[in-house]
Order: sequence, then C-alpha cells, then structure tokens
Amino acid sequence: GVALRVTGLYLALVTIAFGLFAQESLFNIRFLTGGGAGQAAPRPSMFSGDLAYAYFCIGVLALIIVFDYRRLASRPGRAIQALRDDERVAASWGMNVTGHKLLAFVISGTIAGIGGALFASIEQIVSKEDFGLSLSISFLLMTVVGGAGHRWGVVQGGVLFAVLPTIIDRLHENF
Repeated sequence: GVALRVTGLYLALVTIAFGLFAQESLFNIRFLTGGGAGQAAPRPSMFSGDLAYAYFCIGVLALIIVFDYRRLASRPGRAIQALRDDERVAASWGMNVTGHKLLAFVISGTIAGIGGALFASIEQIVSKEDFGLSLSISFLLMTVVGGAGHRWGVVQGGVLFAVLPTIIDRLHENF
C-alpha cells in the first residue's frame, strides 16, 4: 500500500526499511530459515566449481537483460516507462497506474529473488548476517554509480563494486 504511493528516494528508503524488517523477522523463523544458524543453499551439482558457477550467473544475467529489453518493447513495458517518467501524465492517458506499479514490483521482486538465490548459492548458506544494511547500501550505490536509468550502467556499477575490493587488496599488497 505505502510503497505504491511513494517515489524516488522515498521508495528506496521504504525498500531498505522493508529489507531490514525482513532481516529481523523472517530470518528468525527457525523452520523456514534455520534461525540464527542459517539454511543451506547448495549450488546446482553441475555448477559446483567457482568458474562454472560464475559462467552460470553471467548466463542468468544475460537472460534477464534480454527479458528486460523485450519487456521494454512491449505495451506494459512502455506503460511502466511512462509511469517512471511522469505518473500524472500516464494517469491522464488512462493507464491503470496501480496495476502497472504492481506489475513493476512483481517483475523487480522476481529478478531480485533470482539474484538473491544466486548470491545465496555463492555463499552456500543463507543467514541474516549476509543480507544486512551494508549489502542494501552497496546495491543502491551500484545503481547510482552505474546510472539508475541505464541498464548497462547498472551492470557496470555492479561489476565495479564486485571487482574493486580485489583490485584494492592487490594494490595494497604491492605497495
């Protein structure tokens, strides 16, 4: 309800607040997540090696990018873009604003869930310590650094934040 009425920075804050709520409540349900001990998240057996799993993750990313570009070319995708540009103008065109916002939340939630599952399989265990505020802020920074309106920019921001700690560690070792 509330998330459908807020936009921009406030939407990001509501999303982060929901993530913190989920971390403190859902991750403590012992039968679902194992409580504080966490829950095992094994990789698929054919992608047990790190390099094979990296290629698998890159393949999933490619599929999601193709899906996203195809979605943008569709009528609902253009409607979601119109909502992003100006919600009042989109409503004046007779668009179902609430329905298209819900569609956008469902699509983004599904993609985020896939990303979370892939991340959990990297760690091979899911615990609330892995999904804290610092991870949410890192994702927000990846988006801002890469450019929130540019799909490839977000990917490049993610790659930069994934590779940057390794580069800094190597530079630190050499000097």
